[in-house]
Amino acid sequence: MIDIRKHLPSIHSYEKKTTRYILPDENSSEGQFVPDIVLRYGKFSSVLRSVFRIGPYLAGCIRELKRSYKEVNDQPESFRTSIDEEGLCELKEFIFSLGIDEIGWAKTARSDIFSNQKIVYPNAIVLLMHMDRTIMESAPSKKSQKEIFRTYYALNRAVNSIKRYLNENNFHGEAGPALGGEVKYPHLAQKANLGAVGKSGLLITPTFGPCIRIAAVFTDIENLPFSKENEYMWIRDFCKSCNRCVTACPSHAIEDTSDNHHLDYTRCAVPFSTRYGCSICINSCTFFKSPFDRIRKAHMKHTHSLDFPMT
Repeated sequence: MIDIRKHLPSIHSYEKKTTRYILPDENSSEGQFVPDIVLRYGKFSSVLRSVFRIGPYLAGCIRELKRSYKEVNDQPESFRTSIDEEGLCELKEFIFSLGIDEIGWAKTARSDIFSNQKIVYPNAIVLLMHMDRTIMESAPSKKSQKEIFRTYYALNRAVNSIKRYLNENNFHGEAGPALGGEVKYPHLAQKANLGAVGKSGLLITPTFGPCIRIAAVFTDIENLPFSKENEYMWIRDFCKSCNRCVTACPSHAIEDTSDNHHLDYTRCAVPFSTRYGCSICINSCTFFKSPFDRIRKAHMKHTHSLDFPMT
């Protein structure tokens, strides 16, 4: 089987000896690339049929991925590492104009970086974009598969636009694509107080549940409004007793562990390739089915049940 990763652009393709990279620590896990996993562990015939459906989005993702890494060394010689309130407001306004739904700010730890990757700048602007709820209710379907890759493509374009915006305003920026990337995005978003990582490994958010995709832009701006606490960590406790995604997963890829999530991506790849990107872990999730506040209130009263009234 062809190793697609060898034929795709990466930060290693444009590595400079003079750049001081931030490297992963000894406990970091290996990063995976979705199309590569599907080709290695899924069914090639199913992948081939999907190419005609999602091909334009996938091609666009790869094109933007190349741009991300090709431009990583294009940075202003005269730069700032502090942003004022007006500049931050303008940055947010620009980001939201690109179709981003939520923004968070986090410091990247070496343990957040995949073992086979590296980044240049330590501070992350974390970006969430929701997938159309009505479409994702139909998952797995041809429509939901297109929606998944539409969102990947939109985020890959957005991070490149934000990187260039930062450079034009004399800040360093490094695009972290949604499809591809060097960092564990759900964990980074959890640090940014955008939600919490559930048992499925997906970020669960108060506004969109797990129906989102994540990307980031890295910078060395020092005074971003980093979150000091996460008000959503109770979600992890809730997930320990819920297990809807565990039961619903057609390939039994989500292990029912009491301590943390564990996803076997080699199992996940099979229905992902044969069932239009699957996403059953999304539309079976309690946080996709029920109002967030209702779940929270029930959980806080220690009376939550697996049989919430669905709306």
